Amino acid sequence: MDKSTLLEQMSRLVQEQYGIDAGLIVPEARLRDLGIDSMMSADLLIELETAFSITFTDLQLPSDPTVGDVLDLVHRTIDPQSA
Repeated sequence: MDKSTLLEQMSRLVQEQYGIDAGLIVPEARLRDLGIDSMMSADLLIELETAFSITFTDLQLPSDPTVGDVLDLVHRTIDPQSA
């Protein structure tokens, strides 16, 4: 699955779960700037695991992650060869 498709699906999920305008969900956006705190981030990761039928084994995210950081994590988990 390519990153643009992942971003679309992730944007839809974030919009539905947190009421964030999909236009704001771009790779450069910091989760905190979208109003997603650390607890919400943990919930988001669980939602992404469910949505994409994956299990994160590598949860290496920067301390102030962007949408792109989360997108990369999902992509690496779905397709480990892309890392």
